[in-house]
Amino acid sequence: MWSKCRAIVGLGIGVGVGVGLIAYKKHIDVVEAFYAEKPPFPPQPFCVGPENCPITKWDYNWDHRCSDGPVTAFSRNIIMISHGQYNTQGKNDDERGLTELGKKQAEAVAHRLVEYNLPYYFIINSHLKRSEETAAIIRAKLGLKQDHMKWLQEGTPTPPEPSIDGLREPFVFHQDSARIEAAFRKLFYRPGPELKEHRYEIVVCHANIIRFFVCRALQFPPEAWLRWQIPHASITWISIYGSGMVSVNQIGDIGFLPPQTITF
Repeated sequence: MWSKCRAIVGLGIGVGVGVGLIAYKKHIDVVEAFYAEKPPFPPQPFCVGPENCPITKWDYNWDHRCSDGPVTAFSRNIIMISHGQYNTQGKNDDERGLTELGKKQAEAVAHRLVEYNLPYYFIINSHLKRSEETAAIIRAKLGLKQDHMKWLQEGTPTPPEPSIDGLREPFVFHQDSARIEAAFRKLFYRPGPELKEHRYEIVVCHANIIRFFVCRALQFPPEAWLRWQIPHASITWISIYGSGMVSVNQIGDIGFLPPQTITF
């Protein structure tokens, strides 16, 4: 009797599994047919050989410092902080200082940098008031010497793609692009073999500058700089290695800010 029950149960399980597999196969067929008709992502060019492959190779000599000599095992870390919220109604730079919320945002990002407990090398900022005030709050928390770089002033690094009508006159892009590119080349380069520990440098500047720097550092098309937002008082962290490789650890991180204090 028990043997007959087991046989019936086994048969039932087998039939159930078979029906389930058939139903699952039909579901997969429907899904595949749907995506064949409407792919979930744009079609990619087919790679037919090394010469026509759409993959862009990494340029290891992007900073013109590549050599056959020894390579350090340590990295340079550029920690970029966007300034806090500021008075956008000001008639000049002196009137475009941080708002009360902007000061609280700067305090919060300074506290987060303290929590990282890293041996920061220096802090540098643009000379615009909102950047100076943000850097001053951070410097006071970390006990660092503050320096300025005029090249870090906010601007439009290159005409964006897709384009935005009336964003800037062509001559503004022509002027700003040279200055912002010069700032990138001044700050972003691989560490030399003399570096014997990881180095952490804080740069306080502006959203457009940070977005452009990320594109340039990762060798992405620089005209993509306007395709994402950088919140006020956010952290963007880029590591540069002796080999010439570059990696991004954070982009626009504001996880330390209460939701009601997040602004752009």
